[in-house]
Amino acid sequence: MKLIYCNECKDVFRLINDERTCMCGKASGSYKDDGLNAVIAGSSAVPLALENMDMVNWQRANTPHCAPMIRAWFIVPGVFDYPEIEIVE
Repeated sequence: MKLIYCNECKDVFRLINDERTCMCGKASGSYKDDGLNAVIAGSSAVPLALENMDMVNWQRANTPHCAPMIRAWFIVPGVFDYPEIEIVE
């Protein structure tokens, strides 16, 4: 799962097939037609990724008091290349 964090307004939003924008409008993004690759835009946009299987395993556990570990990471262009995300200015 891919998320966008806006460094300006501190909003976090999930990517979907249609373009979404943060509360201040300085970060946006959407999935491409393949549903895997994404395009994000805006100088305030910081891409985040969550491990999909961590979410699936948590849902399968169906434990109301469960505090599972969900792996997440920032995607830093030029430091951690992530081929599924295209960053446009």
